[in-house]
Amino acid sequence: MVNDTEGGNTCKRRKLNLRKCRQCRDARKKCSPEDREWPEKCERCLKHRRHPLECSPPEINENKRGKNKVRPGRGAKSTSPSARPDPEVADDSDDSLSEKDVKQEIATYERPPPTLPARKRVHSQGKEPVPESLAFGYKFWLEALCLKWDNKAETNQQRTIKQHIFYLANNLCFWLGEDLHLKAALDFISEIIKPDSIDMLVQDDNTIDKWSDFVLLLKNEVFSRLWLLHELTISQKQKVTLISSQSPIHYSDFVDAVTMFSSRRSQISSLFNRLGRGYKALDDPKIILAERFVDVTTNALRIRDVRQRSTGTESIGFGKDGRVEHLFDLETLVSLSGNHKVENSRDKIYALLALAKDAHEDTDPKLKIDYEATTMEVYQNFVDYVLKKSGSLDILCRRWASPCPPEEPAYPSWIKASNINSEAEMFVGMPDKHRYNASKPRDVVYEFTEQDENRKSLTVKGVVLDKISRLGSTSEVGRIKHEWLQLGGCSIINDLDYVPDSFWRTLVADRNDNGCNAPSWYYRAFLQCLVETPIGKDINVDEIIKLYEDSAMLVVDFLRRVQSVISGRKFLVSKDRELSGLAPPTSEPGDSICILYGCTVPVILREDKASNCWTFVGECFVYGMMDGEAMELDDTEGTLAEESILKSSLPPATS
Repeated sequence: MVNDTEGGNTCKRRKLNLRKCRQCRDARKKCSPEDREWPEKCERCLKHRRHPLECSPPEINENKRGKNKVRPGRGAKSTSPSARPDPEVADDSDDSLSEKDVKQEIATYERPPPTLPARKRVHSQGKEPVPESLAFGYKFWLEALCLKWDNKAETNQQRTIKQHIFYLANNLCFWLGEDLHLKAALDFISEIIKPDSIDMLVQDDNTIDKWSDFVLLLKNEVFSRLWLLHELTISQKQKVTLISSQSPIHYSDFVDAVTMFSSRRSQISSLFNRLGRGYKALDDPKIILAERFVDVTTNALRIRDVRQRSTGTESIGFGKDGRVEHLFDLETLVSLSGNHKVENSRDKIYALLALAKDAHEDTDPKLKIDYEATTMEVYQNFVDYVLKKSGSLDILCRRWASPCPPEEPAYPSWIKASNINSEAEMFVGMPDKHRYNASKPRDVVYEFTEQDENRKSLTVKGVVLDKISRLGSTSEVGRIKHEWLQLGGCSIINDLDYVPDSFWRTLVADRNDNGCNAPSWYYRAFLQCLVETPIGKDINVDEIIKLYEDSAMLVVDFLRRVQSVISGRKFLVSKDRELSGLAPPTSEPGDSICILYGCTVPVILREDKASNCWTFVGECFVYGMMDGEAMELDDTEGTLAEESILKSSLPPATS
């Protein structure tokens, strides 16, 4: 800093103002990288032998020095705290200081109620204020100050350029809140990510409270936000900081902790069960949502040469410098993030466009961000795009849409709203991980026709395989219904148990957790479950898991596979062919079991002859008809038309 005196010939000695940690400053060593953001540690502290040094936030030396002669012509600039912008009002319109003077950062948080004043919203997550230590000395870009949400044209523009803003930011500060359990969880992460300690942590009874805090962190509602997923993915995990109270941690450390937690889930489950915390605590859908959040934010993009990243000018932005490689297509992203929340239902698609490798405005004009369009138009355009690109009808089986806004007409039955409470896995799987191929070798045949101003009719081709004759009651979590055993042809008489292959294979959808054919030992595991079940009673899956978790993991693995398949579904038996399988909970006797050309799994349709329409009830599993066997039957040839159901004719399926 240069400070002229009145005489103009002397001043304080010039300082380099290098930002260093305490260790490097005391040792008078170089502290690099110079632009690092805490809690990233400097290279010297990380590589120090024999043990890494305790690094600290980089600081500028504030010690005073003596005077020196002024060099003629040198100007003066003050960057004292009084000259810094008020962090409460700093936004992207404040250009009083250049990028070199103030760190360019982005703050994000769980959005508070919109009734709060704009300035108060900047510093709050719900009822919790953001501490001054988060913002002092930084220039934040805050969307709440930069956007008028009721202005559709401005919203369209802001959502389009948002990707560039987050990509060019030096750091994304993500505020979690002041909860003490969250702080304890962030502190525990430094222990989890040590490869030589994780196995001890999952066996030590004294860590149960720490694991409970970490599980509570994974259940945090913030990991259900779709726009946050967008922001963290584009910002890159190396530049994201999670903050709770005074406990900052790099997002990359959080990612490693979550993946290591997932790899040791069974051992942690045993720890919870042994100490009376309940293994079901780890089966919460919110935890699965957080794991999916981590998966997408770390794998959707690949950034090359991160350390050489430019902070350049307007000509440099997300996708403009040739260093961003997109790895997922739009259908995969929408399928992976189906249960993540948005405030505007259109954002189920719009929040993911910048991340997709295939879906851009120049690829299909219908994918352009336009908040003037209705949700129905946005969703129908998305389905139309996916069918054209993929040549598959599988998107019709997936639950990905937001609940229908009350002010808009109901969705057609082939647009399924997401349901975070549904614990059963999808038979149709992800776009790049098909487990079945029920319609091979038939290609998709479909047609969209305009029905009215905002609705389209979808017509597809396929065959009716059979009709449902009998249905068991909907499976409750943790139980295999006794009536299912009767419908499946099982004979349970003391020691002379008979269980058809079609029944136990149906319970696991004839696959293991990895999508391979079900192993034959599943049959023996099921017989062991019958030994622990009184004759005539439901099989209590939860109780048997508790009984065998520490002694017979094969039985436990089998039962957990069963739970992931049957939860919330009904056991079906068909009318003519006596096929067995699993159907959606809203299925009814008389519904049709169909194979649609271009769909990898069978589906349940409900015919309305009066309107010549079909309601799409949902996907199903039919034993022996999952890999093209139906296409080889001579007597199944036929054509059916599946159309969206008019609200005046029949209500859309709610399965």
